[in-house]
Amino acid sequence: TTTVDTQVEILGFPFTQTLPVNLNEAKVEGLEFTYNQQFTGLPAPFDGFGTAFNYTHVKSDASIDEAILSGAGRFAIPGIGDSANLSLFYEKGPWQARLAYNWRDEWLSCLSCGVGSQPETTKAYGQLDMSASYSLNDNFSVFVEGTNLTRETLEAYMVYENRPTFI
Repeated sequence: TTTVDTQVEILGFPFTQTLPVNLNEAKVEGLEFTYNQQFTGLPAPFDGFGTAFNYTHVKSDASIDEAILSGAGRFAIPGIGDSANLSLFYEKGPWQARLAYNWRDEWLSCLSCGVGSQPETTKAYGQLDMSASYSLNDNFSVFVEGTNLTRETLEAYMVYENRPTFI
């Protein structure tokens, strides 16, 4: 299922109508690699450090086809794209801290969007996040969190990169 935008006229005014539609069938395959390690063999206080990593690769036999709106031919599946996450963390006693980089390869965000009912692609994106907390007791903790510390921007375009839809 995906959503398709079509232009409709209601009482003489143009509107964009977004409706979910069932399309053709497709085969989606993927592979995920994950590694987690806590370095408990290190001397105190460094024995609270650890790392976590995962990488996901997905592929599909679907692709965009001009016949998509008529329901014939092959099609593309919005949202499919490779991704990876790497985090370094510290967890010991009342302290917890995490620094994480999250990345996602470009993906098809919409099959038939906007005025021209054309496909929209979101560019590859990565950001650095952090969090830290200190547990005061069993009921209270103090924490700080930072998202997108590298101030990355999410960008999308319609068909060609020189036709941005948002930044």
